[in-house]
Amino acid sequence: MSDEGLDGYLVTYDTDQRYLTDAELEDSMVLVTSRAVWAITDFRFDEHVDQACPHVKKVIRKGAVTEAAGKVIADLKLDAVGFQSEHTAFATHKAVAKVTGASKLKATTGWLDAQRMIKDDVELRLIRRAIGVMEQAFVQTVDQIRPQMSEREIAALLEYNMRWIGADGPAFPTIIAVAANASICHHTPGRTRINAGKVVLIDFGAVTGGYRGDVTRTLCMGEFPPKMAEIYDIVLEAQRAAIAAIKPGVKLADVDAVARKIIAEAGYGDRFGHGLGHGLGLDIHENPRLAAQSTGELETGQVVTVEPGIYLPGLGGVRLEDDILVTEKGHRKLTALPLGRESAII
Repeated sequence: MSDEGLDGYLVTYDTDQRYLTDAELEDSMVLVTSRAVWAITDFRFDEHVDQACPHVKKVIRKGAVTEAAGKVIADLKLDAVGFQSEHTAFATHKAVAKVTGASKLKATTGWLDAQRMIKDDVELRLIRRAIGVMEQAFVQTVDQIRPQMSEREIAALLEYNMRWIGADGPAFPTIIAVAANASICHHTPGRTRINAGKVVLIDFGAVTGGYRGDVTRTLCMGEFPPKMAEIYDIVLEAQRAAIAAIKPGVKLADVDAVARKIIAEAGYGDRFGHGLGHGLGLDIHENPRLAAQSTGELETGQVVTVEPGIYLPGLGGVRLEDDILVTEKGHRKLTALPLGRESAII
């Protein structure tokens, strides 16, 4: 703020508000000044703010949040206030500017993205806790899967187990994809049932204390069909090579290229159409991104997923995903579920 000549910073994105205050807010705004942090919210979150962040100054609005935020800015006599241009709707900007005057609002981009990419010890502890919960739930769920269970039933069982063990909830809508559905990257669980010789792709995560884990395993009820066995081994080789390449200073696009080259040389380059991975934290998808189009380099303290896949329409697909911490000397794998076809048979 000082470098940009700003007296304040208006945060409109819910997750960034959580990052700054530790309060779970909605339809609210957070204003940061050099002297204080202001939570501009409503009656629903009055007591919650007191409990989650007693150090924050609280404004309980009765009218629109934009009007209340504009009034706080005006009352504090702030001359220049940055706002999150990537998260602030035009109508929201217009409504705040109506109170403050448009000249006072200055567009900023990516400030909190840059901070949130680097996890501190508290954040890493919460991510590890989420991973521990989801992995324990996965093992328990796999033991409970039976022939003729539907995708929807497996998803419900897995999410129940995560909550029972200690998750605040799923990190995102659980993906359970059986047989040909496994070629659909973000398949919604339905009525397709698992039985002998069918693969099942399970992509899921848990939330604890707002932070998320994310893992994918591709299993099979009985032996893998030959084509699925082939692409499983290719994806596993690509994932292992990409993880081995992770260390501070390596270009994000180069890590993606390691996995993509292996899959392409095996003849399946056109069947791996998404980025290799993404940052992980308060959001399930956050910066940095491991993708061919990404700029920038890996930095110590980042947590990223590595999740190559091969998808064959009408037949099925394989994706394998793990969560990796970038350390000073290299990397540390945070997820520990077994990999390899011998461990993927149910």
